[in-house]
Amino acid sequence: MLTSIHKRLTGAVLALSCLSFTGAAAAETVELNYLMPKIGVEFLYGGMGYDDADGNFIELSGSHIVSSSVIVNFRPARGVDISTFFLAMSVPVSGVASTYFVVDSSMLVKTGRNRYTYSLTTDMFNGEIIPGRFSVESYGLDALGNPISLRGLLSADTGFHYTVDTTTAAVPEPASAALLLGGLLLVPLLARRQRRINAA
Repeated sequence: MLTSIHKRLTGAVLALSCLSFTGAAAAETVELNYLMPKIGVEFLYGGMGYDDADGNFIELSGSHIVSSSVIVNFRPARGVDISTFFLAMSVPVSGVASTYFVVDSSMLVKTGRNRYTYSLTTDMFNGEIIPGRFSVESYGLDALGNPISLRGLLSADTGFHYTVDTTTAAVPEPASAALLLGGLLLVPLLARRQRRINAA
């Protein structure tokens, strides 16, 4: 049996080792924005991610969306029927009820003369990003679902916005790994020493 002081020492070493190990996890969030400069266009993307400072594309498949939002500020041209307005994004994410983020004319709120807006922040798309192509599109739709011309101006922030958690798994730093190993090796040494003392 270990003496009380040896038990306390062993417990302290192991606790310190575990603390150092769990503290090595790296957590970071990035903001992704898919904007619509004009109505009547469709953008196809090869994967969800961003360009780093050197211009390298950093794919985020395996990371998790933790918040999604859409912003629309629309000024239709004079005489345009806004009932055909349609904005959508297919979100490459797994484990959610729907991967289609849509804003249509029924959601637009009139905020002034010839001005319409809509915004929403949701957790409906919180899930793991999967690799693959996806699209962002904006246009007018007729009663049969066919795209038609829709003239008007969109604000610069109109589009879909995501906060992505890129947390990586905890990996012990060399010093932490050494401390953990030292703590584990100390236990049998202390036990052996105590057995010798008890046998004497």
